[in-house]
Amino acid sequence: MNIRVIGPDKVILQATAEEVIVTTEGGEVGILDRHAPLVGTLKPGKIRVKVEGVWTELQASKGLLEVQSSIVTILVEE
Repeated sequence: MNIRVIGPDKVILQATAEEVIVTTEGGEVGILDRHAPLVGTLKPGKIRVKVEGVWTELQASKGLLEVQSSIVTILVEE
């Protein structure tokens, strides 16, 4: 799936990921390819992204999450 993490003035991360884990207002959410559509509010914390078997962690402020099948878009305040 394609993931984009976007800050106020730049794209922080753009990659093809196997899995994404974020913390929303409703709790921790794991996202795999072809996930059901989802819109949520992110809590400040870590965004974990698995690319080619390797996990990368980003620190993020609060933000918004949108999942559309194979596209994950995360907007953060940084």
